[in-house]
Amino acid sequence: MYHLTFNNIYFEFNRRQLLKFRKHITEIEPDIWEKSHSSIKGSRKIPIQTLHENLYLIFNKQELKELNSLLAINTHFKQQLISIEDIDYPLILN
Repeated sequence: MYHLTFNNIYFEFNRRQLLKFRKHITEIEPDIWEKSHSSIKGSRKIPIQTLHENLYLIFNKQELKELNSLLAINTHFKQQLISIEDIDYPLILN
């Protein structure tokens, strides 16, 4: 059993489900979803459907990238250092 916590979402997968979910996430094209949902208010415009027809998980491009990084377990994925501009958070210097 695999347990994955991302932001406020908790997943439980068996090995087959984890590999299938990872494949699905890597195949999502965020630019297409952001363009097709451009009229939606807010920054999260990339939906991931769940088994419940009325429940979707929504992400922004940065969150999807982070989820992809997290799911890159045991792959040859190199994590790059981020700059201060990459952090979407108000910075207050005292």
